[in-house]
Amino acid sequence: MHSKIQLRSLVSLSFLSFYYALYAYGGWTSLNYVTEEVKDPSKNIPRNIYISLPLVTVIYMLTNVAYLAVLTQVEMLSSNAVAVTFIQHFHLRRLGWSPFVWPLLQSEG
Repeated sequence: MHSKIQLRSLVSLSFLSFYYALYAYGGWTSLNYVTEEVKDPSKNIPRNIYISLPLVTVIYMLTNVAYLAVLTQVEMLSSNAVAVTFIQHFHLRRLGWSPFVWPLLQSEG
């Protein structure tokens, strides 16, 4: 009986992870609309994929390295949002008021 519950929980968590992944990668549907506007799509779309995938991977890895360099394991585990805790630790120590300005600058871009 115990193994059935564990299997059911594992299957539920697997489907939930697929759902979250689909939500995170939801932008792929826009590719059909963008393709009409791109000059020479057979050349430029693969080029964009080859550039953007490694770039996003490197940015993601550097972000995680920055989190690990600034926060302790206990701070990460106890935090509801690691990025917010990182900004509070990093920016408030070094840059003072800037965490309050960054969202305004990003929303204008």
